[in-house]
Amino acid sequence: MADLKLIVGSHMRAMVGRLGCFDAVAETINARWGCHTVKGTISRKANGTLNWDVFDVVALEDALGCDPVSQALARRNIAAAVTGNNISPINDAAVISKENGEAIAALIQAGQSDCAGLRADAICQLEDAERAIRAAKARLMKAAK
Repeated sequence: MADLKLIVGSHMRAMVGRLGCFDAVAETINARWGCHTVKGTISRKANGTLNWDVFDVVALEDALGCDPVSQALARRNIAAAVTGNNISPINDAAVISKENGEAIAALIQAGQSDCAGLRADAICQLEDAERAIRAAKARLMKAAK
């Protein structure tokens, strides 16, 4: 994959452009996280002298209703998982079973509580289960070629 830093920077600059100006981006981040980001910081991040952080990514993706950075990272993880040629379908099945079991347990806990932390944990567990299934599918598709 091309340089991930360049890809993330490109996606972030595109989202900044969609929001209109550095002030709007700073206010979007501040509203999401309750912090005090200023337009100068956004300017430095947009020109590459500062790095974007995960909170910036989440705030802009949520505000715009799109997830280009998250999708790029997901594609990167799937590509890395597919390169493991020594993994058998039986090993994949075991990983999928484990991840699905953890996701189900986390979902049940989240459903029985109003705790935001448990909901966040359930979301992470569900994403892990999805990732395991995608990796197994990608390996099978690669083997079929």
